[in-house]
Amino acid sequence: FRSLWCLGAQRKGMVIIMKTNNKLTAALVVSIIGLILSLVFALGGLIVCAIGLVMAVKARAKALGGKATGAMVCSIVGLAFSVLNMIAGAVLAVM
Repeated sequence: FRSLWCLGAQRKGMVIIMKTNNKLTAALVVSIIGLILSLVFALGGLIVCAIGLVMAVKARAKALGGKATGAMVCSIVGLAFSVLNMIAGAVLAVM
């Protein structure tokens, strides 16, 4: 839990407790890294995005939210970019 002071809560001496889900944050970070990596290095991006997708699906089973959906979308887009990057590399290698 992370404590957060609100302006209104400071005057009254109250602390608001926010619940954080580290697995969701990790899934989102791995997915974003995979998305960036898929544009530069297709095989690395493919592997990292697959790991991010698995982490996002497992984390989403426990808690619904924007981070889980964002991690899944980033992973799927990264996987698509990786495949397109591999196809473009194969086409350019043949030419």
